[in-house]
Amino acid sequence: LVAEWVWRRIVHRNHQRELAAFAVPLYQPAPGEACLYGLAPGVDSVHQIPDPATGKSIEVHYRTNAEALRVHAIWPVPDGIARVLFVGDSYTFGTAVDDGVAFPHQVGPALRTLGKEAFPINAGVPGYNSEQVLARLPALLDRFSPAVVVLGHVMNDAEPPVTVPLPPDLVYQGCRSWLF
Repeated sequence: LVAEWVWRRIVHRNHQRELAAFAVPLYQPAPGEACLYGLAPGVDSVHQIPDPATGKSIEVHYRTNAEALRVHAIWPVPDGIARVLFVGDSYTFGTAVDDGVAFPHQVGPALRTLGKEAFPINAGVPGYNSEQVLARLPALLDRFSPAVVVLGHVMNDAEPPVTVPLPPDLVYQGCRSWLF
């Protein structure tokens, strides 16, 4: 029992050290372990992404607003317009595309051509899985009161998150003893 207690203390202390060293401009650790991390507010960063066709790198700008959502040309959300909340992973966020090009941002103009007025809110976070989206969803629903919620995921997000250090409780989920 003493060895188990000591081992758990060491693993938790190492996790806290990893979290303290976590320094990715786009992300910040989330207060609850269910989300693990979220987008940082007010980010303006440039990423170099290799173009598979040419091999050359392209520059992609990622910006977040004060609410830690992908930047939208019109913000805050206008009153009286139906809100469509997009939640999900890197596909929803728009990894590898500039602001305003991700599919949630294309919905507003597409609906306007059909005579429907709707405001898309891009709440996608790269690397999120369904558990993380579910943990974050109640706060987003309270904040934005959307008429519709769209969930967008890609199969690679069935795996555990790899963007941030995982808490020991999540790593050893279902294991009664770390030593045995």
